[in-house]
Amino acid sequence: MATPVAQLPLLAALARKREGRSQEKEGKDALKGTKSTETKEVQRKPRAKAKAKKGAPQEVSSSRPVAPPVASASRVGAKVASMRARDPRFDDTSGSFDMDGFSKAYAFLEEYREDEMKKLQEAKNSLQKRKKKKLQDPELIEAENTLNREIKHRIQQDKQRKHLGQLRAAEKSLKSQEREKVKTTGKVPFFHGRREARKLLAERKKDKKGASVRDKAEERRAQKRAAKEKKKLPARRSKD
Repeated sequence: MATPVAQLPLLAALARKREGRSQEKEGKDALKGTKSTETKEVQRKPRAKAKAKKGAPQEVSSSRPVAPPVASASRVGAKVASMRARDPRFDDTSGSFDMDGFSKAYAFLEEYREDEMKKLQEAKNSLQKRKKKKLQDPELIEAENTLNREIKHRIQQDKQRKHLGQLRAAEKSLKSQEREKVKTTGKVPFFHGRREARKLLAERKKDKKGASVRDKAEERRAQKRAAKEKKKLPARRSKD
């Protein structure tokens, strides 16, 4: 439908009025934006850090993970080495390790180990009795396998501990013999290594076993040597 000609000036006035309102609104928004940025800039100014008091603890943020503090000369009374982690097993300040004193101090643990081995053997025997009644029970089979592994591991540990103790005893005897020689004859001291201690330990074991056992061992070694030498010989040519 066509608009009457009489209403055209009124429509133009309304349009101009709307344009003025929109321009005024845009100007107010721009003024607000400049004020907010100014206030934000004022808020973002860094605060002056207060000087830390002497002996006060270090302040750490709780909103994020922070690495442990590193000692520095700037901290009051702090030394660089005081904050460094150390392992007392390999630190000279913790003293030297005395194996004989350690073994004497903890000799009571051997009794505990013997009691534990007896309990393990008893548990194994009871499991074997229960297994006879229930042959295909997977839980009993798994429990028995676990016990067997534990018993075998402990027996191996006991053998290793006994062997190391005998080796240390052989080293001590070699050192005492060398000291005695130096004292009586005035010879230059010779420091025996682990190899000489092993040889002495092997000789002691041979002496305990007896002559017959030694002869059998020598025979076996001679057979092994002969087999190795035989392998090295060239093969015979086939007669064609």
